[in-house]
Amino acid sequence: MQTAEGSAAAPKLRHYIVAAAARAAVAPAADAPEWAEAYWAFKSDRFAPGVESMMIDVDQKYETLKFGTGSAGAADRASDPAGAGNINVAANVEKASESQKVHVVRLTLAGETISEFVNEAAVPGLMFGWGPRSSGAIAFTDRDGRLFVMDRQHRKRAVGDAKNALLPAWSTDGSRIAWAQKGRGKKWTLVVADVRSEP
Repeated sequence: MQTAEGSAAAPKLRHYIVAAAARAAVAPAADAPEWAEAYWAFKSDRFAPGVESMMIDVDQKYETLKFGTGSAGAADRASDPAGAGNINVAANVEKASESQKVHVVRLTLAGETISEFVNEAAVPGLMFGWGPRSSGAIAFTDRDGRLFVMDRQHRKRAVGDAKNALLPAWSTDGSRIAWAQKGRGKKWTLVVADVRSEP
């Protein structure tokens, strides 16, 4: 596992070895293992390894950020029986929301969003991971952190009750998927699931 601390321009990288066994200790490592660079390139490639016809599309654009002004406006009017001042406040909030744009980078495969970054740098592989070479399979998380797998025929299904998931990664034989699951505060859990029954 690698963590980055400090600024994005000059992050301080730390490396750890995390055993798959339950309640195993996390051991610091001097550097990333030799296989890490090749693995990350495989996991986060734009093309499905061994299936060059499968490619992730990248879409970048500015989108309008919408706020739920309807219910907020109703609450304001309820707190002010006269309603005169708060109607104007609600209208101003709505106008402001219409002009607020966010930069969105969306990665899609076969029409399915497999990664979405809003006002942040896109990190390929953070929310998806390719399956074994030539399988055309992919694991990915949605905006709510739920985990899915999709096969070469674009059949998709959820992986258990995963939530707040990141960094999905397949075992070399494609039988299992591991991911980091965010808990309370700064706690993360390494979760491994059997996916041999996937379509």
